[in-house]
Amino acid sequence: MENLLEQLAFEEIESLLTAIELELKEIKQTNFNVVLENGTFLNEAGKRWIYLFRTDTPIEIVDDSEVKATIKSKSVNAVIISSFGLQIKIAFQENFGETIESILVKIQTNAILRLLFSKLQNMIVATPEKKLRIDPSTTELALKLFGKIAITREKVECIMPALEFKPDIYQEEAIEESLSKDVTFIWGPPGTGKTITIAILLKILYDLGQSVLITSNTNIAVDNIFDKFIDQFKLTFPQMSDGSIIRIGNSQIEKVRLLLGEESIINKMTEEKNLKLWEKNAILEAYTKEAEACERRIQKNKS
Repeated sequence: MENLLEQLAFEEIESLLTAIELELKEIKQTNFNVVLENGTFLNEAGKRWIYLFRTDTPIEIVDDSEVKATIKSKSVNAVIISSFGLQIKIAFQENFGETIESILVKIQTNAILRLLFSKLQNMIVATPEKKLRIDPSTTELALKLFGKIAITREKVECIMPALEFKPDIYQEEAIEESLSKDVTFIWGPPGTGKTITIAILLKILYDLGQSVLITSNTNIAVDNIFDKFIDQFKLTFPQMSDGSIIRIGNSQIEKVRLLLGEESIINKMTEEKNLKLWEKNAILEAYTKEAEACERRIQKNKS
């Protein structure tokens, strides 16, 4: 069975590589330059300074794309945090003040595809046997995701947490399906409550002792889930900011960044440990003074 799964996985990876290679050939314009003006400083997160630029026409760039930027003849590395409508948020590794008058950004439109192609290639060991560098425990789940083998169903008791929001029958069904199957696709048009359904599912899985990874092709989609999670459970989930949930990466929503952002969590844990250390040092100092006083009395009695 294990050899069959590996063979299926190998075939799927080769198919993906072929598809990406064809897509890369179809992309005619591999890079372009864009001039952005009047950038305003938004916030600093994880030693990254984030600026907002507004454009006259929409520019679509994949979130987290690494780009080269030129500011006053200085070339710097930057990351596209988000690109939506007429707004682009860019993170830099240094502080350029409250405003950036003008910036030239060099964008490679196929950078993400080339990175994905490279990562998939690295999964295949260059030997005649064509082995895969994949954890066997994840191979089966990946194949289920792509519909190559049957999805497993196992009934799990669903205990709905206390909610201000009342899920409808379709949302409850989506939650139950997600808990009973190892792969579930939740689909619906905008406004049907997919985000809050995932937020509730996150809480249920946490209560069941599961580890959960939330990921998406955009930063704001991840933030929206945590935004709903905070709104629903901020009063009933005391572990909200103790490190049980960590928002890694570039958060776009301030309350998510302040409550769950990795930098905020680290700072809070550091402050708590520093406070405990200060309290212990104070106790130690008191004991030291008492011991010194005892030593002086002993020396006085000896004399």
